[in-house]
Amino acid sequence: MRLSDLFPICQDALCPLKGQHKHPLPHQLELANASEKYIYLQGGYGAAKTMPACAVGVLLTLMIPGNRGIVIRESYPKLHDSTQRVFMETLERGGIKFKGRENRDGWYHRLIFSNKSEVMFREGHNLGRFLGPEYGWFLVDEAFEVEKDVFKKLQGRLRLPAARGYHRGLLLSNPPPHYHWLHEVFGDEPGHFEKEIEIDGKIEVVTFRFMKVSTRANPHNPPGYLADLLTGLTQAEIARLVEGEYGYTPDGPPVYPMFEHHRHVGLPP
Repeated sequence: MRLSDLFPICQDALCPLKGQHKHPLPHQLELANASEKYIYLQGGYGAAKTMPACAVGVLLTLMIPGNRGIVIRESYPKLHDSTQRVFMETLERGGIKFKGRENRDGWYHRLIFSNKSEVMFREGHNLGRFLGPEYGWFLVDEAFEVEKDVFKKLQGRLRLPAARGYHRGLLLSNPPPHYHWLHEVFGDEPGHFEKEIEIDGKIEVVTFRFMKVSTRANPHNPPGYLADLLTGLTQAEIARLVEGEYGYTPDGPPVYPMFEHHRHVGLPP
């Protein structure tokens, strides 16, 4: 199965083959081809983040017999309405059969495939009650909504022997504030980086990739969508919610109304 088989038909108004073929976008291909253990994709509204991550989860599930993945969102209503719906549509486009288990509210929370791989769907709230012992991959959607402890618990269970060499932790999010744990873990600059850990006199390397994408990178959004965002948001909101930059939204009225993080923090031009 090819990656493109899991994507919808092209809706790019400028593409001469619109409606006739499928083509993942550059940032979607980067996500699919990334070899790092932990990959964080931060992007604006409608930047096409969830679908490629679901496709990666599907491919890991199909390619590694006995693999086990888990898909997380902060609450079950958000999981059902968004992330799990996209995951199920991805399976449908690929014509992939499964057996559903743990049916609650009309949604399966455990899928079993013919190669004995499984995918679980759980809410990040009180995750410890439902978290299994070992996984080969995990996907946390809108990671800015969950606590860092959720990420740490998932790291501790990313150890399934069947998936050794292909363990993946995928995180997706609209841009969080600068002081958020995602900023702490993945930093400012997109790209590959490593963290070295000394264990019993030996150096082990943990690999990370931070990706950032703008709403402008998704030509499949409906006509007028980007224009609506650009006319309805402030400059600071555009930087965060369209361009995919870290941002800050204060609670209550600001002490200095003229302050803008993108303008007043950092080195002057």
